[in-house]
Amino acid sequence: MAESNKKWVVRRNQLKFSYEALYREVAAYFNLPPTAVWILYTLMDTDGEIAQQDLGEQWNFPKQTINSVIQNLNRDGYLTLTVIPGTRNRKAIRLTEQGKELANQTAKLLAEAEERAAAHLTEEERTQYLSLSAKFYNSLIEETKLIRR
Repeated sequence: MAESNKKWVVRRNQLKFSYEALYREVAAYFNLPPTAVWILYTLMDTDGEIAQQDLGEQWNFPKQTINSVIQNLNRDGYLTLTVIPGTRNRKAIRLTEQGKELANQTAKLLAEAEERAAAHLTEEERTQYLSLSAKFYNSLIEETKLIRR
């Protein structure tokens, strides 16, 4: 049983890194860093606005990475940063018209490709995939507690 677990883990990790490589390749095709694509992707999914802190928490991006990418997108005119009223320095990120155009030419194409790929699975398979992925992730959190201390 232990050998089959080991083989499964290796294959799962190979697939995980293949996914990541594919997303990096798509981002490179768009001439954007992968984090920028995910930021555009998220802003499209949230009607073009999200708190910077929420974005980082949703995607587990390192703070420095997200700050750097957001500053570059802001500098290039793709998004705006506005302090959220009633907060000390919590900022809302919003797509500009130019940013919406960029999102449509990049993240939207990626999302549509993902949706077409998901259509190759049944509803039951998609539900099962998410359920099992979450179960494995939560188990891995527990099993790595000693390592991460």
